[in-house]
Amino acid sequence: MDKKLGKLKNILSKKMVIYILISVAVFLSITGFAIADSNQNKRTSDTVDKIDTKPEIAICDGTKIISDCEIDNVKYKTYRYIPAQPEKSHQQTTYTDEEVNVGVCTLCNDGTFSPSCAVGRGACSHHGGVDQYDVPQTQTRSVPKTTTIVDSPAIPEGWEKIPA
Repeated sequence: MDKKLGKLKNILSKKMVIYILISVAVFLSITGFAIADSNQNKRTSDTVDKIDTKPEIAICDGTKIISDCEIDNVKYKTYRYIPAQPEKSHQQTTYTDEEVNVGVCTLCNDGTFSPSCAVGRGACSHHGGVDQYDVPQTQTRSVPKTTTIVDSPAIPEGWEKIPA
């Protein structure tokens, strides 16, 4: 029983050593360190400090950082910030002629209206008599209509890539 237990401990310790070696190798590959071959020059602690690492790409904020930055996972060498601009417009008034009802009056046989819009005896006596009573009278009036004309549309905030 002791032999089986010793054999099991030996197997487990070998597996632990392999696990630790794999973990170290993965860590070194992620962090950019490499294990030196016997054919390569070995790194010393002085050269570890001098390892070339890429500088972190800054996030373009549109005011302070204007080059070598990144927006929405797109890297820009140079760009220009465009602030939001409101819509520019003006009002224009046009006039149209419309017929407007101004009342009712008596229509005479000669096509004119009674000056007093009388409805009794003698109305339209000098115009050949009454043709029709309570005829709507219309008048032409100019009616204003205001329209908004957009000179330039609104521009949202954004970034424009500048060619190199």
